[in-house]
Amino acid sequence: MSADPPPQCVNIRKAVTREALYEGRLGALELERFGEFLPEGEGVRMSARFGKDEEGRQVVDLAVEGAVILECQRCLQPLNLPVQSESRLGLVLTDEQAQSLPKDYEPWIAVEEADLW
Repeated sequence: MSADPPPQCVNIRKAVTREALYEGRLGALELERFGEFLPEGEGVRMSARFGKDEEGRQVVDLAVEGAVILECQRCLQPLNLPVQSESRLGLVLTDEQAQSLPKDYEPWIAVEEADLW
């Protein structure tokens, strides 16, 4: 996986057609609202794989892995907490399409181009 961040903006239609995979590391500079919780000099690893599911719906399989620093509620000391998340996003154009997605899909209302981070 690349140490560089993935592209911020991608063309959705092209990414789905090519079954594109974007991988990289996002640091405090890229994650402005989240950066204060990252260990110094660290970041999160992310991957986004575009494609179609078995029924032809446009999807993105998203994975994020890293660690955050929180304050322990018991001892009030910094606590390094590993985090990992995987999601399947269904690419839709309207709220009505979002309602028809399977329950385990998160809707992503996206037009021609969209931000990955």
